[in-house]
Amino acid sequence: MFISLKKEDIGKSLTTIVRVENIHQTTGPTIFLLNDGTGKLVAKAFLKPGARAFPAIEKGDIAEITLRLQEYDNRIEGSIDAIEKRDPELFDKAVETNRAKQLQIESIPFLVKSEHLEKLRERFEKAAMLIKKSIIENRPIFVRHNADCDGYSGAVALERCILPIIRDQQRDSFQEWRFFRRLPTRAPFYSLGDVMSDIVGMTNDMLRSNTLPPLIIVVDNGSGKEDLVALKSLKIYGCPIVIVDHHFISTDVISPIVDVHINPYLVGHNSSITAGMLATELGRFINKKAAVSVLPALSGIGDKSQGDEMQHYLQIAEQEGYIHDDLKKIALCIDFAAYYLRSMEGRVLVDDLLGANKERQKQLVALWHDEAQRRMHEQLQVIQRYTTIEESEKAVIATVHLENIVSGDFPSYGKVTGMTNEWLKSLHSKPVFVLGIAKDMLIIRTTHLQFNLNGMITAIPSRHWAVSGGGHERAGTLHYAPAAQNEVLSFVRQWIEKVLSQ
Repeated sequence: MFISLKKEDIGKSLTTIVRVENIHQTTGPTIFLLNDGTGKLVAKAFLKPGARAFPAIEKGDIAEITLRLQEYDNRIEGSIDAIEKRDPELFDKAVETNRAKQLQIESIPFLVKSEHLEKLRERFEKAAMLIKKSIIENRPIFVRHNADCDGYSGAVALERCILPIIRDQQRDSFQEWRFFRRLPTRAPFYSLGDVMSDIVGMTNDMLRSNTLPPLIIVVDNGSGKEDLVALKSLKIYGCPIVIVDHHFISTDVISPIVDVHINPYLVGHNSSITAGMLATELGRFINKKAAVSVLPALSGIGDKSQGDEMQHYLQIAEQEGYIHDDLKKIALCIDFAAYYLRSMEGRVLVDDLLGANKERQKQLVALWHDEAQRRMHEQLQVIQRYTTIEESEKAVIATVHLENIVSGDFPSYGKVTGMTNEWLKSLHSKPVFVLGIAKDMLIIRTTHLQFNLNGMITAIPSRHWAVSGGGHERAGTLHYAPAAQNEVLSFVRQWIEKVLSQ
């Protein structure tokens, strides 16, 4: 009942069973924080200045309350006319009934027709129910996402769908900062550094505020074996976990340890359905009124998706006033902002950049796109001069020594490697391989359709090289022991020759 209150209800009276969550005595009225099982409501009672109203009612009591709805400081609250203690079983029954209604998931159509999304429907509905349950239980929600255009698009889609429900549940806009956090990650997996930070933060909150362990939603990461230790660590602390990812899965080691795992590879598809598309569709099962319909196309632009679903999402974005060129500019600006935001949430800034405030979006994109393009143009000149290019009948192989040509500012190593790939692709019809080399890592981009980065990593023979990493089939990163660099590069070269000879 509380969660469904609207401004049109101001002035009405209602009677319901509640739990008294807290009582605060001011120099004026007595303030009661009430919970009816659907949400919370602040209610006031006044005898005389500083006098405790209804002294027989204590924190934790179950009571039947009659109140009049009024507005204060632009939010709905109650003025108590009567309140009496009641049997706790009455509240339990009411909560059970309300919760069953709240947890119902409407079987809505997806934004686009897709047999692959339909195969994932049961997973979407299970994840949506878990998110709704977490909100009802006052369980915080952490969205941990990859800090690129796809990751930001998916995480912000969930943010826009979840926050209005938290606001309705809590009846206090400040509480959205307590019950929801969006956390970017620079690593292409859920790193131990990130999970340590999350565990420290959440356990501090649990001690300070007596909150439940948070629901963790991982977007555009989470499906790989590199994520395993981090996810198991969260489970030790009792966190429910939802994975929304589209990276390659060779062996599914994640589904057995998380609550819901959404990935198109689990139903025989590929990465063309991006994490942003998946997260947007998930968000709509929770809140179909949220303004998220442009975000799937934006995520696809960022990840260079070529699937059928992408074409349909682009049509939807165009209907909303965003043509392909607009989305490309916004996607570049997200990468530009992400480089400097690093691990900062940047809630308002990112939301504006993704169109929450159209005027700010227009100004930010105009400013940042030009600046990003200027820096990329300067960097491309360096790339063109100092990249080693080997051309054969079958392919073009470029070697970019990143530490020697990247200044330490935007664009990033990954962006530089991608720019090199795009430059060479525009010059050659034959397959292109770009090897972006740093002290302890190798970034690979290629246009060769038969190349599978993850398959190559699986085939690496030596444990002494300490190789980890992954990504998509034709774009990703290997990390290795610096001493093993020459051996790793030799193996990669041999693998490329093997692919070219097939």
